[in-house]
Amino acid sequence: MKLTRAVLKSVTWRLISMLITGVVVFLVTGSWGATGSIVAVTATIKTVLYIGHDWLWDRKRDEK
Repeated sequence: MKLTRAVLKSVTWRLISMLITGVVVFLVTGSWGATGSIVAVTATIKTVLYIGHDWLWDRKRDEK
């Protein structure tokens, strides 16, 4: 898979994930402020964890 395709897939999936999280949080809280805060925090955490996960996979692959 080309890097540009992988990046595009990652970005579009992150946007879909943020939309789903936002809808659920808003339906539960009814607050746009809480929705924005939670979406921002969870998107940041998920992105950092994904980068760490990807780094570990690459490291494991390089050990072979």
